[in-house]
Amino acid sequence: MIEIIAVKNVFLIGFSILILNWVWRAVNWVWLRPKRLEKYLKKQGFSGNSYRILMGDMRERVIRWIKLLSHFLFLSLLILSLA
Repeated sequence: MIEIIAVKNVFLIGFSILILNWVWRAVNWVWLRPKRLEKYLKKQGFSGNSYRILMGDMRERVIRWIKLLSHFLFLSLLILSLA
């Protein structure tokens, strides 16, 4: 009975270590490494947007794209009305 509990505890500890390792790798890949690279590049003199997880600067890109499309649409309507 005691051996079964000991084996179960060893299994749970090993599984917990494995899960923590995977979580650490994911956090390092998603957050820590990009922030470290951003800090290094800023130190080298590069400027840019700050790293934001998952979406990044997608909102700003979409806003710029919509403004660009509306500008071209306005110009094309202006050209058609002049022709």
